[in-house]
Amino acid sequence: MEAAPPDIFFTWELSYLQPFVEGGKVVDITSYLNEDEEWKNSFADGTLDLVAYDGKNYGVPTQKSLCVMFYNKQIFEDNGVAVPATYEEFLNVCQTLKDKGITPMAMCGTDAWIPAQFVQQIAGGMAGDKMFKDICDGKEKWNNATHVKAAQEVKDMADKGFFQDGYIGMGPEESKEQFFAGKAAMYFMGAWEAANIELSDMGENAGAFVLPAYDAQYNNISVGSIDTSFAVSETCKNRDAAVAFLKYWTSQESEDMLLYDCGRIPAGNYEIDESKLSSLMTDIITISNSQVGLTPWWDRQFGAGEGVEFNNTCVAVLGGEDAQTAFDALQQFAEDNADR
Repeated sequence: MEAAPPDIFFTWELSYLQPFVEGGKVVDITSYLNEDEEWKNSFADGTLDLVAYDGKNYGVPTQKSLCVMFYNKQIFEDNGVAVPATYEEFLNVCQTLKDKGITPMAMCGTDAWIPAQFVQQIAGGMAGDKMFKDICDGKEKWNNATHVKAAQEVKDMADKGFFQDGYIGMGPEESKEQFFAGKAAMYFMGAWEAANIELSDMGENAGAFVLPAYDAQYNNISVGSIDTSFAVSETCKNRDAAVAFLKYWTSQESEDMLLYDCGRIPAGNYEIDESKLSSLMTDIITISNSQVGLTPWWDRQFGAGEGVEFNNTCVAVLGGEDAQTAFDALQQFAEDNADR
């Protein structure tokens, strides 16, 4: 006997939810949002657009997230390095730590999206969010000079020993533990990791900063988007009740629990009581509020096709493949398989 689909289901945005919408599996909740302006207006600007298709809304976000550089305050202090304000300073911090026998960054090589988000962040710091938008609009190619340069930049970091030994074969849990255990000074990851860091041995010893842009004019443009979202299944028999639950799940009461108890950035446009925040979450909220642009993860923007292939391409470069050759292959894949 086949199990019935859930009435409400978790989803991500953009190309993750899109196949379910196109397959008629999701309820259009536009009318519910339009009938309750207070609810509709409670979401941060632009967040509902990321779960909308052809002008209709099929989900609601509960969280936002973006990539940040977590760092070990004690390691920084003990080794006389400060949070970098420029990209050059960031590289100098890495080199100083390396010279003192400390692994600068924890990195995972087996889950391709993790190094890929680092490449994407650096690429955004080279060209801003215009390149991202141009690729989405078909005005720019995947094998552009910025992507090649950004991927090579990360490979150069690996070659300099800025990542832990054996990172290319380490999974996310093992690589994360390098940072949690104080074996690596920094860890580039989505802000959703904050709660886990605070529960680790690091506790209040962790801070976060936004990676300075390669070109300073593009500072505060980060990889990020809405995070957890929920949608109503087309098979749901009581849609009014399902939407009522979504209203509660995106209310200030619920969003406050996500922020203060779970360390997540709320998608709701609600006032934040900074006195209730940990020092790490204060850093993250400050970073979030300072962003002038966010570029969603490529595998959310384009899904299992071009998005996942971008991730795989970045890992191929880290594995030793020539960066230009790798991105030429990605562009050819896009031309052969794109349905946009």
